Amino acid sequence: MTPRESRSVCNVEPNHISLVQPSLGHPELYECGVDYITATATRSRRERTLRELGEELVCSEAQCGNEVRKWSGLGYHGKYAGSASFGVGAQGVMVRASSGVALEHWRTLAQWATNVTRLDVQVTLRVGPRATEYISSRWKEARRHWLDHPHLAEPKLRSGVNGAETIDLGSRQSERCGRIYDKHKETKLDHYAGCVRCEAEFKGGVSKAVASELLRQPPPSSSVIPYVLGFFRKQRVTLHLEKYEPTFIKGPRKTSDRGRKLIYLEKSIRPLILSLIDSGDTNEVLTALGLEHLLSDES
Repeated sequence: MTPRESRSVCNVEPNHISLVQPSLGHPELYECGVDYITATATRSRRERTLRELGEELVCSEAQCGNEVRKWSGLGYHGKYAGSASFGVGAQGVMVRASSGVALEHWRTLAQWATNVTRLDVQVTLRVGPRATEYISSRWKEARRHWLDHPHLAEPKLRSGVNGAETIDLGSRQSERCGRIYDKHKETKLDHYAGCVRCEAEFKGGVSKAVASELLRQPPPSSSVIPYVLGFFRKQRVTLHLEKYEPTFIKGPRKTSDRGRKLIYLEKSIRPLILSLIDSGDTNEVLTALGLEHLLSDES
């Protein structure tokens, strides 16, 4: 899809599918897909195209009645509306999409990105009136696994007046974390009555690897299911979707502290310095960096 082919997603219906019929211990698969993506680009052509996509997604969300507002963060400055945002900075362009916008457009965003820094994939299960019971059972599994491996991030449980509502797994600062929650309680939407959502959130090298793997597979949203299962299988949490084999993704080898500093210098500091030099501020830049002796060496 080209930027001009991007269309409004205000009336996109939930991606309902029923591949597993409800039975005792086997909930119905209600919907699934990519729920969130952060895509960035630094190369000229990709940067221009990704920015156009971001602008059109924000415009499309505005046409759905969402207010357009200014947005800034992580060195980027731009706009957001509804479930879409984009920003431009010295390091390139960033586009974020969530919910139905991510479900429909994640593939195009990933194809034009030079990096995918976050990717959330989800499976939503219809368990009927047993939502609290289902979440409680998953909590017992997660807690049992943590008690056996206390060096892992401690799982968190949030409960309401009727019982368990949300489980948080893993650390939000890591490349892998996830959550299980009562989707109807979160959204208050009738069509999610009796639904539990299971999300896996990937960041860094893992999100880029998962996005690359998904791009090589057919478009159906069910392609994400093995990756969701893979995350929860690692946590020893059973989702009861035996039809699918879990997929485990390894991120690239972790960069050393020195390597990370050099990457930060190249990706974030270098563009800023070059822009200042282009503005004729070479002397000021060298002075700010404590390299004013280079001026005397040149003279």
